[in-house]
Amino acid sequence: MRAIITDIAKLNKAIDSIAARGKKLDMDIQVAGLSAIAHVEKSGDIGPVNRLFLALGKGHRKSALTAWLLAYAKVVANAGEDKKDKPFVYAKDKATMLEEADANPWFDFKVEPDPDEVFDLQAAVAALIKKAGTKQLAAGGEGLRKKLEALVADPLGDVAEDGE
Repeated sequence: MRAIITDIAKLNKAIDSIAARGKKLDMDIQVAGLSAIAHVEKSGDIGPVNRLFLALGKGHRKSALTAWLLAYAKVVANAGEDKKDKPFVYAKDKATMLEEADANPWFDFKVEPDPDEVFDLQAAVAALIKKAGTKQLAAGGEGLRKKLEALVADPLGDVAEDGE
């Protein structure tokens, strides 16, 4: 397990740092994105668009950047076999809308849902188990309830097929 911060002041400082760096990174991506869109318009070269997209880490909002690029750049999603290395291809029939892209930043695209709008599978399964505990179960229901209880108790473990 990675080292954790146990001092609340240090934890708050780390969180504040993340917030500040996150805002700066959002703007850095915006400037790089606008520059890449302008480069595509000028030269037809989609290399910088692909490099920017691929530069984003797993925790970044790639779907928001994708929607933004598709809305404002002369690119389309690559459906070819090389799409992992080249997620976008040039689309000469599309219009470049640089001013609109600047006015509508990438990070405002595909807004993330609020936490209460995200489906919580563990809570739903636990509620189902609780409800089932008060009811007479149909044939096979008891075994299924036991499997669900085992899954909730150890969500990343292996649940035996026969409920054992």
